[in-house]
Amino acid sequence: MPKHKLLVFSLLLAGFLVFSLSFCSSSQETDILIPVDLEKIPQGLTVTGLPLKNLEVKVCGSKSVIKILQKLQPRYTLNLSDINEGVKTINVEPEKIPLPSGIIIMDIKPAFIILKIEKELEKELPVIISLSGKPATGFFVADTTAKPPSIILRGPESILGLMKKAVTKPVDVSGLK
Repeated sequence: MPKHKLLVFSLLLAGFLVFSLSFCSSSQETDILIPVDLEKIPQGLTVTGLPLKNLEVKVCGSKSVIKILQKLQPRYTLNLSDINEGVKTINVEPEKIPLPSGIIIMDIKPAFIILKIEKELEKELPVIISLSGKPATGFFVADTTAKPPSIILRGPESILGLMKKAVTKPVDVSGLK
């Protein structure tokens, strides 16, 4: 980059920082939690792991605008329509945070969102009834029947791909006759 362009860029950046600092010194700063919504996940894919629930955003603005902001409850929507399989790091874009005019974003944590994207499977599995305890003396469980005998599950390939059956929570047969 030529020296004069670098100098102009540096001066503009410095001016913005001075404006931001002077603006916020006469205004109120606050931290808000903004929920993250994932939308338009392509068919056949799913998000696994623990996706980020909220962004912590430090904002600055007049007290009246801050009050309005707290009532608005803004949300950050992440459009995943172009995503594919793998671990993805997506930068948080401050301009996509819907804030009223007069609010300046000072900081966003985290600055990026990490998502694990996997193939989604649909699989029919037999239902197996799990038993706990022992029936009354002289009795035994001769047979169990699940209704329905199978279920259809949908989920990430890393989990469903290995499953051969769906086991119920244990049914306590202690003391039954």
